[in-house]
Amino acid sequence: MGTAAALTLLVPTLLLVVTVTAAVTVAGDAAVTEPSSIGPVLVAGEGGYASFRIPGIVATGGGRCGKPGLVLVAEGRRYGCDDFDGQHDIVAKRSTDGGRRWGALQVVADPAKQFNCTLGSLILPRCEFWDPTIVYDAESCETIIMSAYASANSSTRGGGHQDIFVLRSSDSGASWSAPNNISTMLSATKGASYHVSTGNGHGMQIKAPSPWAGRLLVPAYGVVPTFQAASGPWGSSVYFSDDHG
Repeated sequence: MGTAAALTLLVPTLLLVVTVTAAVTVAGDAAVTEPSSIGPVLVAGEGGYASFRIPGIVATGGGRCGKPGLVLVAEGRRYGCDDFDGQHDIVAKRSTDGGRRWGALQVVADPAKQFNCTLGSLILPRCEFWDPTIVYDAESCETIIMSAYASANSSTRGGGHQDIFVLRSSDSGASWSAPNNISTMLSATKGASYHVSTGNGHGMQIKAPSPWAGRLLVPAYGVVPTFQAASGPWGSSVYFSDDHG
């Protein structure tokens, strides 16, 4: 996204299992489903993943953008639930009936394949996409994911830092682009000593009659000087884009 701005946010951390149990409100021209009692959508062990964390969901389609749908994204943590238990993929599921039924688990981004962050059969402890944060652009009809990437392998592009990547879908999450590193656009909030991650959850798009109608907003957070320093100082920010990311 082309521009970054700092705002104060409260960004909750979400845990999974994800279960749909109530009505789903869909933005724009999409319908609102009746309350239902749907079972778990993501369950530990599915697809070989030990756990799923950091879920986010958006409504897609409607009007000229086609049939309404829902897209759910999360971290698929392959080997455990903890932050540093090993590889994190970006995974997704789709629903075309308001959340009553969900399609098969999709692997949207696999960092081991994308960045070769393995050493023989050893999976390095930080071969990880962090905090996938999804936003739907009702003007361009695109679904967008922003996510941070980190690796313990300094030969990879991430080099241990939280580089920010964007993935895009023009078909309501049926297929996705390769991750695109946009960290150079975000230098105002990500310097060499400021490690950031997106999210959590989902972004939003401002609507008319606001003078900023169409603007995409994605929350983020970070810590100086290192991402591992739990004592901080921590800060929150918002990435925004006026040109569809």
